[in-house]
Amino acid sequence: MPARPTPHPDGPHPDEPDVDVVIAVHTDARPIERAVGSVLGSGLEPPQIRVTVVCHNIDAASIARRLRPLTEDPALRDAARLIELHDGTRSPAGPFNHGIDHATGRFVSIMGSDDTVDLGTYAAWLAIADAHRSSAVVASLRTMTTGRVPTPAVRPGHALDLDPIRDGLAYRTAPLGLVRRTEIERLGLRLTEGLPTGEDQEFSARLWFGGGRIDYAADAGDYVVHDDQDDRVTLLRYDLATLFRFATHLVEGDWFPRQDDKVRAVLVTKILRVHVVPAITALARSGGWDPAQRHTAKGIVDTIVAAAPRGLASLSAAERAAIDGLRDPTAPLAELTSAAARAREFGRPTSLLTRDPRHLLRPDAPIRWVAASAVMTARDRLGRRGQPMTSSTKHQRHASPGSNERITG
Repeated sequence: MPARPTPHPDGPHPDEPDVDVVIAVHTDARPIERAVGSVLGSGLEPPQIRVTVVCHNIDAASIARRLRPLTEDPALRDAARLIELHDGTRSPAGPFNHGIDHATGRFVSIMGSDDTVDLGTYAAWLAIADAHRSSAVVASLRTMTTGRVPTPAVRPGHALDLDPIRDGLAYRTAPLGLVRRTEIERLGLRLTEGLPTGEDQEFSARLWFGGGRIDYAADAGDYVVHDDQDDRVTLLRYDLATLFRFATHLVEGDWFPRQDDKVRAVLVTKILRVHVVPAITALARSGGWDPAQRHTAKGIVDTIVAAAPRGLASLSAAERAAIDGLRDPTAPLAELTSAAARAREFGRPTSLLTRDPRHLLRPDAPIRWVAASAVMTARDRLGRRGQPMTSSTKHQRHASPGSNERITG
Protein backbone atom coordinates (compact mmCIF):
# COMPACT_ATOMS: atom_id res chain seq x y z
CA MET A 1 0.00 0.00 0.00
CA PRO A 2 1.42 3.45 -0.88
CA ALA A 3 2.88 5.50 1.94
CA ARG A 4 0.53 8.17 3.19
CA PRO A 5 1.58 11.76 2.44
CA THR A 6 2.91 13.88 5.27
CA PRO A 7 -0.11 15.34 7.09
CA HIS A 8 -0.76 19.07 7.28
CA PRO A 9 -3.06 20.93 9.70
CA ASP A 10 -6.07 19.79 7.69
CA GLY A 11 -4.33 16.52 7.00
CA PRO A 12 -5.47 12.88 6.98
CA HIS A 13 -7.98 11.74 9.53
CA PRO A 14 -7.93 8.06 10.45
CA ASP A 15 -11.65 7.68 9.78
CA GLU A 16 -11.89 9.76 6.58
CA PRO A 17 -10.47 9.40 3.06
CA ASP A 18 -7.84 11.67 1.62
CA VAL A 19 -9.82 11.95 -1.62
CA ASP A 20 -13.57 11.74 -2.14
CA VAL A 21 -14.37 11.12 -5.82
CA VAL A 22 -17.92 11.99 -6.89
CA ILE A 23 -19.31 10.36 -10.04
CA ALA A 24 -22.81 11.20 -11.23
CA VAL A 25 -24.69 8.69 -13.39
CA HIS A 26 -28.21 8.99 -14.78
CA THR A 27 -28.60 5.73 -16.72
CA ASP A 28 -27.45 2.16 -16.28
CA ALA A 29 -26.33 2.22 -19.92
CA ARG A 30 -23.21 4.15 -18.89
CA PRO A 31 -19.96 2.18 -18.35
CA ILE A 32 -19.84 3.19 -14.69
CA GLU A 33 -17.68 0.19 -13.80
CA ARG A 34 -14.96 1.53 -16.12
CA ALA A 35 -14.92 4.91 -14.35
CA VAL A 36 -14.94 3.41 -10.85
CA GLY A 37 -12.36 0.79 -11.79
CA SER A 38 -9.97 3.46 -13.05
CA VAL A 39 -10.29 5.39 -9.78
CA LEU A 40 -9.54 2.26 -7.77
CA GLY A 41 -6.44 1.72 -9.92
CA SER A 42 -5.20 5.26 -9.57
CA GLY A 43 -2.52 4.67 -6.96
CA LEU A 44 -4.54 5.23 -3.77
CA GLU A 45 -6.15 2.36 -1.95
CA PRO A 46 -9.14 2.37 0.37
CA PRO A 47 -9.50 4.02 2.83
CA GLN A 48 -7.28 6.71 1.26
CA ILE A 49 -9.77 7.12 -1.58
CA ARG A 50 -13.52 6.67 -1.71
CA VAL A 51 -15.88 6.77 -4.67
CA THR A 52 -19.39 8.15 -4.26
CA VAL A 53 -21.64 7.23 -7.17
CA VAL A 54 -24.70 9.47 -7.24
CA CYS A 55 -27.51 7.59 -8.98
CA HIS A 56 -29.42 10.44 -10.55
CA ASN A 57 -33.11 9.76 -11.15
CA ILE A 58 -32.34 6.04 -11.26
CA ASP A 59 -32.55 3.16 -8.79
CA ALA A 60 -29.18 2.43 -7.18
CA ALA A 61 -29.77 -1.30 -7.53
CA SER A 62 -29.30 -1.18 -11.30
CA ILE A 63 -25.95 0.59 -10.89
CA ALA A 64 -24.90 -1.79 -8.12
CA ARG A 65 -25.35 -4.67 -10.56
CA ARG A 66 -22.85 -3.10 -12.94
CA LEU A 67 -20.36 -2.59 -10.11
CA ARG A 68 -20.74 -6.07 -8.63
CA PRO A 69 -17.63 -7.55 -10.35
CA LEU A 70 -15.55 -4.80 -8.74
CA THR A 71 -17.07 -4.97 -5.28
CA GLU A 72 -16.71 -8.75 -5.07
CA ASP A 73 -13.08 -8.06 -4.18
CA PRO A 74 -13.11 -7.82 -0.34
CA ALA A 75 -10.50 -5.05 -0.45
CA LEU A 76 -12.78 -2.92 -2.62
CA ARG A 77 -16.13 -3.78 -1.06
CA ASP A 78 -16.33 -0.55 0.91
CA ALA A 79 -14.47 1.63 -1.58
CA ALA A 80 -17.58 2.71 -3.46
CA ARG A 81 -20.86 3.91 -2.01
CA LEU A 82 -24.06 4.51 -3.96
CA ILE A 83 -26.51 7.25 -3.05
CA GLU A 84 -29.66 8.29 -4.88
CA LEU A 85 -30.93 11.70 -5.94
CA HIS A 86 -34.34 12.04 -7.54
CA ASP A 87 -34.89 15.65 -8.60
CA GLY A 88 -36.61 15.15 -11.95
CA THR A 89 -34.06 17.22 -13.91
CA ARG A 90 -31.47 16.30 -16.53
CA SER A 91 -28.82 18.71 -15.30
CA PRO A 92 -25.68 17.11 -13.82
CA ALA A 93 -25.31 19.97 -11.31
CA GLY A 94 -27.73 18.49 -8.76
CA PRO A 95 -26.08 15.07 -8.40
CA PHE A 96 -22.58 16.53 -8.30
CA ASN A 97 -23.59 18.97 -5.57
CA HIS A 98 -25.33 16.13 -3.74
CA GLY A 99 -22.15 14.07 -3.84
CA ILE A 100 -19.97 16.98 -2.76
CA ASP A 101 -22.33 17.57 0.18
CA HIS A 102 -21.66 13.97 1.27
CA ALA A 103 -17.87 14.32 0.96
CA THR A 104 -15.79 14.27 4.12
CA GLY A 105 -12.30 13.78 2.68
CA ARG A 106 -9.61 16.43 2.53
CA PHE A 107 -9.98 16.71 -1.24
CA VAL A 108 -12.96 16.34 -3.55
CA SER A 109 -12.84 15.32 -7.19
CA ILE A 110 -15.71 15.13 -9.68
CA MET A 111 -15.78 12.81 -12.63
CA GLY A 112 -18.03 12.01 -15.57
CA SER A 113 -19.49 8.52 -15.61
CA ASP A 114 -18.03 7.80 -19.06
CA ASP A 115 -14.51 8.93 -18.21
CA THR A 116 -11.39 7.45 -16.63
CA VAL A 117 -8.07 8.44 -15.12
CA ASP A 118 -4.68 6.98 -15.94
CA LEU A 119 -2.96 4.52 -13.63
CA GLY A 120 -1.48 6.23 -10.60
CA THR A 121 -3.18 9.54 -11.30
CA TYR A 122 -4.86 10.27 -7.98
CA ALA A 123 -1.72 9.34 -6.05
CA ALA A 124 0.27 11.78 -8.18
CA TRP A 125 -2.31 14.56 -7.80
CA LEU A 126 -2.42 14.08 -4.04
CA ALA A 127 1.37 14.17 -3.81
CA ILE A 128 1.35 17.55 -5.60
CA ALA A 129 -1.41 18.88 -3.37
CA ASP A 130 0.35 17.87 -0.18
CA ALA A 131 3.79 19.01 -1.31
CA HIS A 132 2.53 22.50 -2.19
CA ARG A 133 -0.52 22.80 0.08
CA SER A 134 -2.60 23.39 -3.03
CA SER A 135 -6.14 24.70 -2.87
CA ALA A 136 -6.69 22.87 -6.15
CA VAL A 137 -4.73 20.67 -8.52
CA VAL A 138 -5.75 21.05 -12.17
CA ALA A 139 -5.79 17.78 -14.08
CA SER A 140 -4.01 17.30 -17.35
CA LEU A 141 -6.80 16.48 -19.80
CA ARG A 142 -6.80 14.07 -22.73
CA THR A 143 -9.61 13.02 -25.03
CA MET A 144 -9.80 9.72 -26.86
CA THR A 145 -10.47 11.49 -30.15
CA THR A 146 -8.17 14.54 -30.12
CA GLY A 147 -5.44 13.74 -27.60
CA ARG A 148 -4.10 16.21 -25.05
CA VAL A 149 -6.10 19.40 -24.56
CA PRO A 150 -3.72 22.40 -24.37
CA THR A 151 -5.61 24.20 -21.63
CA PRO A 152 -4.78 25.84 -19.43
CA ALA A 153 -2.13 27.29 -21.76
CA VAL A 154 0.28 28.00 -18.93
CA ARG A 155 3.43 30.04 -19.40
CA PRO A 156 6.47 27.87 -20.13
CA GLY A 157 7.89 26.60 -16.86
CA HIS A 158 4.87 27.70 -14.82
CA ALA A 159 3.05 24.52 -13.85
CA LEU A 160 3.02 25.49 -10.16
CA ASP A 161 1.31 28.35 -8.33
CA LEU A 162 -0.57 29.49 -11.42
CA ASP A 163 -1.63 33.04 -12.07
CA PRO A 164 -5.31 32.82 -13.08
CA ILE A 165 -4.94 35.42 -15.84
CA ARG A 166 -1.39 34.95 -17.16
CA ASP A 167 -1.74 31.16 -17.13
CA GLY A 168 -5.16 31.09 -18.79
CA LEU A 169 -7.11 29.34 -16.07
CA ALA A 170 -10.38 30.82 -17.31
CA TYR A 171 -10.11 28.50 -20.33
CA ARG A 172 -10.20 25.38 -18.15
CA THR A 173 -13.88 25.37 -17.31
CA ALA A 174 -14.48 21.91 -15.87
CA PRO A 175 -12.92 21.76 -12.37
CA LEU A 176 -11.32 18.37 -12.99
CA GLY A 177 -8.55 17.23 -10.65
CA LEU A 178 -8.56 17.86 -6.91
CA VAL A 179 -10.20 20.66 -4.93
CA ARG A 180 -9.52 21.01 -1.22
CA ARG A 181 -12.81 20.57 0.61
CA THR A 182 -12.09 23.51 2.93
CA GLU A 183 -11.68 25.68 -0.19
CA ILE A 184 -15.09 24.60 -1.46
CA GLU A 185 -16.54 25.61 1.89
CA ARG A 186 -14.59 28.90 2.10
CA LEU A 187 -15.70 30.04 -1.34
CA GLY A 188 -19.19 28.56 -1.16
CA LEU A 189 -18.65 26.68 -4.42
CA ARG A 190 -21.67 25.02 -6.04
CA LEU A 191 -22.38 23.87 -9.55
CA THR A 192 -25.26 25.97 -10.85
CA GLU A 193 -28.46 23.95 -10.66
CA GLY A 194 -31.25 24.45 -13.16
CA LEU A 195 -28.89 24.79 -16.12
CA PRO A 196 -28.85 22.05 -18.77
CA THR A 197 -25.28 23.02 -19.77
CA GLY A 198 -22.52 25.27 -18.45
CA GLU A 199 -23.31 24.38 -14.85
CA ASP A 200 -19.59 24.36 -13.97
CA GLN A 201 -18.79 27.86 -15.29
CA GLU A 202 -19.32 29.82 -12.09
CA PHE A 203 -17.86 27.08 -9.88
CA SER A 204 -14.56 27.13 -11.76
CA ALA A 205 -14.45 30.93 -12.13
CA ARG A 206 -14.88 31.42 -8.41
CA LEU A 207 -12.26 28.75 -7.72
CA TRP A 208 -9.61 30.10 -10.10
CA PHE A 209 -10.08 33.70 -8.99
CA GLY A 210 -10.73 32.91 -5.33
CA GLY A 211 -7.22 33.63 -4.10
CA GLY A 212 -6.16 30.05 -3.30
CA ARG A 213 -3.06 28.36 -4.65
CA ILE A 214 -3.67 26.50 -7.93
CA ASP A 215 -1.17 23.94 -9.28
CA TYR A 216 -1.25 22.15 -12.63
CA ALA A 217 -0.50 18.42 -12.72
CA ALA A 218 1.36 18.70 -16.02
CA ASP A 219 3.45 15.57 -15.56
CA ALA A 220 1.01 13.40 -13.65
CA GLY A 221 -1.50 11.04 -15.21
CA ASP A 222 -4.34 12.34 -17.36
CA TYR A 223 -8.05 12.66 -16.81
CA VAL A 224 -9.33 10.88 -19.94
CA VAL A 225 -12.51 11.98 -21.68
CA HIS A 226 -14.25 9.14 -23.52
CA ASP A 227 -16.60 9.92 -26.40
CA ASP A 228 -18.27 6.55 -26.83
CA GLN A 229 -21.71 7.42 -25.49
CA ASP A 230 -24.41 9.12 -27.56
CA ASP A 231 -26.77 10.46 -24.88
CA ARG A 232 -24.64 13.00 -23.04
CA VAL A 233 -26.75 15.63 -21.29
CA THR A 234 -24.38 18.40 -22.30
CA LEU A 235 -24.38 17.53 -26.00
CA LEU A 236 -28.12 17.81 -26.50
CA ARG A 237 -29.25 20.72 -28.68
CA TYR A 238 -30.87 23.72 -27.06
CA ASP A 239 -32.25 27.02 -28.24
CA LEU A 240 -29.85 29.94 -27.91
CA ALA A 241 -31.41 31.42 -24.80
CA THR A 242 -31.11 28.08 -23.01
CA LEU A 243 -27.65 27.33 -24.38
CA PHE A 244 -26.25 30.62 -23.10
CA ARG A 245 -28.21 30.87 -19.89
CA PHE A 246 -25.01 29.96 -18.04
CA ALA A 247 -23.33 33.10 -19.41
CA THR A 248 -26.11 35.54 -18.60
CA HIS A 249 -26.53 33.89 -15.20
CA LEU A 250 -22.82 34.38 -14.51
CA VAL A 251 -22.49 38.01 -15.56
CA GLU A 252 -25.78 39.04 -13.95
CA GLY A 253 -25.13 37.17 -10.69
CA ASP A 254 -23.86 38.60 -7.44
CA TRP A 255 -20.25 37.32 -7.73
CA PHE A 256 -19.23 38.67 -11.14
CA PRO A 257 -19.87 42.40 -10.54
CA ARG A 258 -17.68 42.29 -7.41
CA GLN A 259 -14.59 41.28 -9.40
CA ASP A 260 -12.09 43.80 -10.71
CA ASP A 261 -12.03 44.93 -14.33
CA LYS A 262 -9.28 42.50 -15.38
CA VAL A 263 -11.08 39.44 -14.06
CA ARG A 264 -14.40 40.43 -15.61
CA ALA A 265 -12.74 41.20 -18.94
CA VAL A 266 -10.91 37.85 -19.06
CA LEU A 267 -14.11 35.93 -18.38
CA VAL A 268 -16.11 37.86 -20.99
CA THR A 269 -13.35 37.32 -23.58
CA LYS A 270 -13.43 33.61 -22.83
CA ILE A 271 -17.21 33.36 -23.16
CA LEU A 272 -17.23 35.22 -26.47
CA ARG A 273 -14.24 33.35 -27.89
CA VAL A 274 -14.99 29.80 -26.73
CA HIS A 275 -18.78 29.72 -26.70
CA VAL A 276 -20.34 32.49 -28.78
CA VAL A 277 -18.12 32.60 -31.88
CA PRO A 278 -18.19 28.80 -32.45
CA ALA A 279 -21.98 28.85 -32.06
CA ILE A 280 -22.19 31.16 -35.07
CA THR A 281 -20.58 28.55 -37.30
CA ALA A 282 -22.55 25.67 -35.80
CA LEU A 283 -25.89 27.41 -36.33
CA ALA A 284 -24.97 28.41 -39.86
CA ARG A 285 -24.18 24.79 -40.72
CA SER A 286 -27.47 23.61 -39.29
CA GLY A 287 -29.48 26.33 -41.01
CA GLY A 288 -30.59 27.66 -37.64
CA TRP A 289 -30.07 31.38 -38.25
CA ASP A 290 -33.32 33.23 -38.79
CA PRO A 291 -34.44 36.74 -37.72
CA ALA A 292 -35.69 35.46 -34.36
CA GLN A 293 -32.38 33.74 -33.67
CA ARG A 294 -30.46 36.86 -34.67
CA HIS A 295 -32.57 38.96 -32.29
CA THR A 296 -32.03 36.49 -29.45
CA ALA A 297 -28.29 36.34 -30.11
CA LYS A 298 -28.00 40.11 -30.11
CA GLY A 299 -29.68 40.35 -26.71
CA ILE A 300 -27.41 37.67 -25.24
CA VAL A 301 -24.21 39.21 -26.59
CA ASP A 302 -25.22 42.72 -25.58
CA THR A 303 -25.77 41.48 -22.02
CA ILE A 304 -22.39 39.72 -21.91
CA VAL A 305 -20.46 42.65 -23.39
CA ALA A 306 -22.17 45.22 -21.16
CA ALA A 307 -20.89 43.30 -18.11
CA ALA A 308 -17.26 43.95 -19.16
CA PRO A 309 -16.80 45.96 -22.38
CA ARG A 310 -13.05 45.69 -21.95
CA GLY A 311 -13.37 42.00 -22.82
CA LEU A 312 -13.75 42.91 -26.49
CA ALA A 313 -10.20 44.27 -26.66
CA SER A 314 -8.48 40.85 -26.42
CA LEU A 315 -10.47 39.33 -29.27
CA SER A 316 -8.85 38.91 -32.66
CA ALA A 317 -9.98 41.11 -35.52
CA ALA A 318 -11.95 38.19 -36.95
CA GLU A 319 -13.61 37.44 -33.59
CA ARG A 320 -14.54 41.11 -33.24
CA ALA A 321 -16.05 41.10 -36.72
CA ALA A 322 -18.16 38.06 -35.84
CA ILE A 323 -19.35 39.63 -32.56
CA ASP A 324 -20.07 42.95 -34.28
CA GLY A 325 -22.12 41.09 -36.88
CA LEU A 326 -24.17 39.40 -34.17
CA ARG A 327 -24.93 42.75 -32.60
CA ASP A 328 -26.01 44.25 -35.94
CA PRO A 329 -29.21 42.63 -37.27
CA THR A 330 -28.57 44.22 -40.69
CA ALA A 331 -25.16 42.57 -41.14
CA PRO A 332 -25.23 39.95 -43.92
CA LEU A 333 -25.28 36.44 -42.55
CA ALA A 334 -22.55 35.38 -44.99
CA GLU A 335 -20.17 37.98 -43.57
CA LEU A 336 -20.99 36.92 -40.02
CA THR A 337 -20.29 33.25 -40.62
CA SER A 338 -17.19 34.00 -42.69
CA ALA A 339 -15.72 36.05 -39.84
CA ALA A 340 -16.46 33.25 -37.36
CA ALA A 341 -14.71 30.73 -39.62
CA ARG A 342 -11.67 33.00 -40.04
CA ALA A 343 -11.39 33.29 -36.26
CA ARG A 344 -10.27 29.65 -36.12
CA GLU A 345 -7.82 29.83 -39.05
CA PHE A 346 -4.72 30.67 -37.06
CA GLY A 347 -2.50 31.25 -40.08
CA ARG A 348 -4.42 34.42 -40.92
CA PRO A 349 -3.41 37.81 -39.48
CA THR A 350 -7.06 38.57 -38.71
CA SER A 351 -7.19 35.54 -36.41
CA LEU A 352 -4.01 36.51 -34.53
CA LEU A 353 -4.02 40.30 -34.36
CA THR A 354 -6.26 42.41 -32.16
CA ARG A 355 -8.13 45.27 -33.77
CA ASP A 356 -6.23 47.77 -31.63
CA PRO A 357 -2.47 47.01 -31.62
CA ARG A 358 -2.18 48.32 -28.07
CA HIS A 359 -3.87 45.11 -26.89
CA LEU A 360 -1.77 42.74 -29.00
CA LEU A 361 0.27 41.37 -26.08
CA ARG A 362 -2.47 40.99 -23.50
CA PRO A 363 -2.19 37.61 -21.74
CA ASP A 364 -5.41 36.41 -23.39
CA ALA A 365 -4.84 38.07 -26.76
CA PRO A 366 -4.77 35.50 -29.59
CA ILE A 367 -1.09 35.73 -30.45
CA ARG A 368 0.02 34.97 -26.89
CA TRP A 369 -2.58 32.27 -26.36
CA VAL A 370 -1.71 30.52 -29.65
CA ALA A 371 1.99 30.68 -28.80
CA ALA A 372 1.45 29.20 -25.33
CA SER A 373 -0.79 26.47 -26.75
CA ALA A 374 1.79 25.65 -29.43
CA VAL A 375 4.50 25.27 -26.79
CA MET A 376 2.31 22.91 -24.78
CA THR A 377 1.38 20.89 -27.86
CA ALA A 378 5.02 20.60 -28.95
CA ARG A 379 5.98 19.48 -25.46
CA ASP A 380 3.31 16.79 -25.49
CA ARG A 381 4.37 15.55 -28.91
CA LEU A 382 7.82 14.90 -27.48
CA GLY A 383 6.19 13.10 -24.59
CA ARG A 384 6.38 13.85 -20.92
CA ARG A 385 9.86 14.34 -19.50
CA GLY A 386 11.29 14.18 -23.01
CA GLN A 387 10.19 10.62 -23.77
CA PRO A 388 8.96 9.65 -27.26
CA MET A 389 5.35 10.35 -28.04
CA THR A 390 2.97 7.64 -26.86
CA SER A 391 0.01 6.15 -28.67
CA SER A 392 -2.30 8.15 -26.43
CA THR A 393 -0.91 11.50 -27.59
CA LYS A 394 0.23 11.01 -31.17
CA HIS A 395 -3.17 11.62 -32.75
CA GLN A 396 -3.84 14.99 -31.12
CA ARG A 397 -4.73 18.09 -33.07
CA HIS A 398 -5.02 21.73 -32.13
CA ALA A 399 -8.05 22.46 -29.97
CA SER A 400 -9.71 25.70 -29.05
CA PRO A 401 -9.49 26.57 -25.35
CA GLY A 402 -12.01 24.58 -23.39
CA SER A 403 -13.47 22.97 -26.50
CA ASN A 404 -13.00 19.38 -25.31
CA GLU A 405 -13.98 19.73 -21.68
CA ARG A 406 -17.16 18.62 -20.07
CA ILE A 407 -18.48 16.64 -17.20
CA THR A 408 -21.84 15.00 -17.17
CA GLY A 409 -24.04 12.68 -15.20
